Amino acid sequence: MSGPCQGKAADIYFLLDSSSSVWIVHFNDQVLPFVRDLVSSFHISPLHTRIGLVTFSDKINPEFNLSAFSDRKSLLASIQPEHVEYLSGQTNTGEAIKYVTDIGFGPSEVREGVTKIIITVTDGQSQIPEFTANAAAEAKKKGVIMFAVGVGKLVDEMELTAISSDPDKDFVFHVDNFNALSSITELM
Repeated sequence: MSGPCQGKAADIYFLLDSSSSVWIVHFNDQVLPFVRDLVSSFHISPLHTRIGLVTFSDKINPEFNLSAFSDRKSLLASIQPEHVEYLSGQTNTGEAIKYVTDIGFGPSEVREGVTKIIITVTDGQSQIPEFTANAAAEAKKKGVIMFAVGVGKLVDEMELTAISSDPDKDFVFHVDNFNALSSITELM
């Protein structure tokens, strides 16, 4: 990952939309490999980069927290279809952001002075856009750096900019389809 955390310790949460509009085949065959590709570029350890993962639809499913894995090999093995649950349902992006801000980056998990990052991957608009924007604003107020990855034609560009840090050119990525996710790995 380039930009604000290259070469520094970071705590990173991936928020993965697994609502009904994201077909399970796209989730398993494009979204999870995209996450694995990004994770492969980090130095995973308790002292360097730690990764958490949450899937969401109309419910929030914390797959693993920041302290779950202390090495890249076991972390990558956990980001597989047999270990990450596809949920189906509606899109509650705001609740996922709120969960990670309040619990994922809670007092028992956060490391003082370490960059906190949320990378949200979604293909649509959340069910409650105003709540989503407010949850993102609260996260940013607490110092969380936010990346937004939008996939497809149904993505709400205004919502992507609302749930990302500024400037948009550095923190918002939009691809036409799930197959194109791999094309932005190097950019991030």
